[in-house]
Parts: sequence; C-alpha cells; structure tokens
Amino acid sequence: MTTPSTIDDILWTTHKKPGSEALRQGVVAAFAFVAAADGRAGPAERITFHARVASSKIFAHDGADALFADYDALVATLVAGDEGRAEVERRLVRCQDVASRAVVLAAARTALVADGEDNEREEVALQHIARLIGAPPNEA
Repeated sequence: MTTPSTIDDILWTTHKKPGSEALRQGVVAAFAFVAAADGRAGPAERITFHARVASSKIFAHDGADALFADYDALVATLVAGDEGRAEVERRLVRCQDVASRAVVLAAARTALVADGEDNEREEVALQHIARLIGAPPNEA
C-alpha cells in the first residue's frame, strides 16, 4: 500500500511542472469515483481533495475554482446514479502513460483514505481505475 508520504512525493515532488488537461480530468475522475463509491462523498473527501490534490504543482495552471467545480459536479453525478461512471471511464482511459498512471493512482489512493473508513466499494473502485489506466496488478 502506498503511504501518504509516497503519495505526496508523486503528487508534489515528482511532477514539478503542470500536467495536461487529460491528466487533470483523470485525477478529478479518479478521486471523485473512489470518494463516491460508497454512495456518498462527505466533507472529509472534499476537504482532502481541496487540501492535498488541488494544491499539487501539476494543477498550477488551472484555477482552483475550476478544479473544485469539476470535482463537485462529477461527485454529484456519481452519487445520483451510474450516469457519471461513463464520464469517469472516458477520462481515465486517456491516462495510460506511466507518469499519468502514477498520478491518477496517487489521487485515487488519497481518496481511499480521506474519510478514515476502510470501505470495500472504494477498494473495488480503485481496482477498476487501475484496470482502466492499464496499471499492472501490483501497482493498484
């Protein structure tokens, strides 16, 4: 399992320059998908997204408000039903290069521990993300 400090290394240290639009969308999708996997995304996940993921230098060129609005809209769609799943999958399949996979998985793992609960549905969501982005089984 990746530790929070390893996630920080991936999200902040390893990637010192802004990422692509596809990467931004993939990270938002991964975080939202895991956060909403249990049928709700609470304030702890939102706060973690704002504090940890959106502060990464990868998103320096994006306005924070745009990231937060994208996250909130995607979470609302996912919690309301399965309609958001197709959008999440569309975004994630564009993040199959090695560098993008690392960032997307780091964001998903951050969401997994954001609410302090160990939820099987969130673990399943993480595994689904890993398959969509082509991560080897031992990377998820």
